[in-house]
Amino acid sequence: MRTLLQSIAACAILGLSSASATAPPGQEQGFAAAYVVHVMTGEPLAGMPVVVQQVIGPDGGTARVYITGRDGVAVIGPLESGLYVAYVSYNNNESQAVRFQIDGRVDSVTTFTLYFNPDVDPS
Repeated sequence: MRTLLQSIAACAILGLSSASATAPPGQEQGFAAAYVVHVMTGEPLAGMPVVVQQVIGPDGGTARVYITGRDGVAVIGPLESGLYVAYVSYNNNESQAVRFQIDGRVDSVTTFTLYFNPDVDPS
């Protein structure tokens, strides 16, 4: 749990410095942190691809992929303010999707947990 808090703190630092420096006026940006854990054991899952898509946006919902670190946390962003959906997609299996909101006008990091079982054989 301590590494999760450290990762979230790192996201906040990145968000405060990067978002304000790179976002054009009128396009607020923010960060999120996805914590990916094994659905049966609760252990963090390293190296898992987290797929993120904007629900409604000018880019037509382009998918972006972020990989979890050793602590099971994927730092997501910077993303423009809006509503997004995220899920793990690995070995022809997908986790349940989670919707999350990015609000670039506030100095906070959105966090959520994705539960996934990489041990399931799809065949």
